[in-house]
Amino acid sequence: FELKLAIPAGKKVVLYPDQDEPEHILNIKRGIISALLVPPETEEDKQVLFLDTVYGNCSTQFTVNSRKGTVATEISTDRNLQQCDGFQPISTSVSPLALIKGLVHPLATLVSSSQSCQYTLDPKRKHVSQAICNEQHLFLPFSYK
Repeated sequence: FELKLAIPAGKKVVLYPDQDEPEHILNIKRGIISALLVPPETEEDKQVLFLDTVYGNCSTQFTVNSRKGTVATEISTDRNLQQCDGFQPISTSVSPLALIKGLVHPLATLVSSSQSCQYTLDPKRKHVSQAICNEQHLFLPFSYK
């Protein structure tokens, strides 16, 4: 499957999946895109940035973990995906645990989702030499209010 995406006007990332593309392949593509979207370098070591991602515009905890001179060499980001303006967990008629049939309220109220990324940057060429991103999606069956 090809990875097709666009970032119109430098804003929200749009992923173009193939027809009938399996959900697990889409998730792999989202992970690849997340790893490639390095936040812009700033002089601040810790701050909250609003960054465009595959989930929309997200409030992101941005931390510079180390620098070589004035150039950041290790950066980490953390975000709560429910706070992203385009985050929409996919709901089916059966819950992820197949315990609740006919789920009618928004799945976002039953899922806690977060993402964290660690970037290692080459200080000479100023590009990513390593990126590790983790996403966690927890199903919370009794959290609906």
